[in-house]
Amino acid sequence: MEKRMLKILLNGLLLLAFSSEIKAEIFQISDYNLSARGAGLRNTEIAVSAQASSVFANPALITDITRPSGGSSVNRGFGNLTSIYGTYPLADVTVGGGLAYLDYGDIKSYEDQTLQNYTEFSPHELLFVGSVAKNIYPDLNAGLNVKYYSSKIDKYNSSAVGMDLACTYKMLDQKLTLAGGVFNLGDQIDAFNETDEDLPLTVKGGISNRFVKLPLELSAQYNYSVHGESWYSAGLEFKPKPNLHIRAGYDFTADDKEIGTASQSEKFAGLALGGTVLFKYFSIDMAYQINGELQENWSFAVNSWLLGNQEKETRQETIKVE
Repeated sequence: MEKRMLKILLNGLLLLAFSSEIKAEIFQISDYNLSARGAGLRNTEIAVSAQASSVFANPALITDITRPSGGSSVNRGFGNLTSIYGTYPLADVTVGGGLAYLDYGDIKSYEDQTLQNYTEFSPHELLFVGSVAKNIYPDLNAGLNVKYYSSKIDKYNSSAVGMDLACTYKMLDQKLTLAGGVFNLGDQIDAFNETDEDLPLTVKGGISNRFVKLPLELSAQYNYSVHGESWYSAGLEFKPKPNLHIRAGYDFTADDKEIGTASQSEKFAGLALGGTVLFKYFSIDMAYQINGELQENWSFAVNSWLLGNQEKETRQETIKVE
């Protein structure tokens, strides 16, 4: 009986958390760990060198991708997320897109204290992204994301449309990148229980620097949330070998969550670690976040590119510029 009561209490607390989330902001999937590389950098991605998963982080970045490429990522933590993404360069523009599905697991809702009658539901969120990017001036790229969001909690549903507007500017022989944009501009199509809510409208800015004589890229990012909590983070990506990338990121506001687990790991609540192993036509990414979304997160991804090794080509172009 005690175990059943504890289970009901936990389900009730989770429902309360979802209710609080609905009252504050909805469609948080847009700022989740949508790729393993982003998770390893603690989502410090707005200005880093481009990959196919950049369609989620900053659509302006995909202009730098010269090969058709794509991938899929899974994240396991507070909720299970699966995403797929891809990019395709055309003559004048680069197009891309992505799909992400966030499942919070099965929850039981009991009708009364007899603990006999209950309903079971699976809260989830869905995100579709279509991207287009173009070089509009030497070293200046602009990108646009068009988004469709869908969310369901018990018998309540909501959907919305939105967009991201972002740009990147490269300096110092393309070693230094500045990036910024407005993300999640839009509105609901269908409201939760006849209640209109705000999308997580965010203004983001970031910077990254690639060193000349060291295979290292440093990055920093600040997210100003119009309706919620703002945060800032930093990341690094080290490439000791052509087929090995090692990365780390730190969210300096993660300890403000005050999870209260009293564990030693909470002293490093904002830390994330990750890496990539590259092969000829594909790569494997892994990442680990301490207290990522209220608890530890593991991410795993497989990425691929057509007609050649995209990572190798990018490095060769960089060497030519330098």
